[in-house]
Amino acid sequence: MPNKINSDPIPIRMRLLLLLTFTAMLGGLFILGAQPMAVGLFQPPVDKFVHVIFFSLLTISLWFGTNRSHLIAVFLSVILIAVLDEWHQYYLPGRSADMLDLSADILAAGAMTFIIYLIRTKAE
Repeated sequence: MPNKINSDPIPIRMRLLLLLTFTAMLGGLFILGAQPMAVGLFQPPVDKFVHVIFFSLLTISLWFGTNRSHLIAVFLSVILIAVLDEWHQYYLPGRSADMLDLSADILAAGAMTFIIYLIRTKAE
């Protein structure tokens, strides 16, 4: 008997809402993150927790927004966003690219991808 978790498609309105959430988060990351008020907004070590939460939510919203398909593509997309974010910060006054931030982003995307994978394989 197929598991309801993976077999039922997510309603299109819910997927659109999740993709809108994903897009709004990207806007916040690249537009609001470029504003002077973003400099020093979160101090270490809190900033790493914020990175983990943010990139975990990006992964989840993109995963469900794409109707739970192409897990590796979702993972790679979120990593690309993390790299672009750090590259973008390199050129912003008062900001800097930080390999620890990038590591936290990739760790978050990887952890969420692994959790999704475990849930999917257990449900089958």
